[in-house]
Amino acid sequence: MKEVAAALGLSPRTVETHKYQIMETLGLKTTADLIRYAIEQGLARTYPPGIAARSLPAGRREFY
Repeated sequence: MKEVAAALGLSPRTVETHKYQIMETLGLKTTADLIRYAIEQGLARTYPPGIAARSLPAGRREFY
């Protein structure tokens, strides 16, 4: 959450609150459920094993 909050210029608490509200709206119970939903909807990407988003060039980083 800290990386997302810093990138958006928000506090980690604000990001957590929005995440919780999104999960409530979608009827999701865990962060894993939220991640799975985002991937299935094309809102996030997965990377091959051994490749972390932070290791990609700055222009190619995405949060997932």
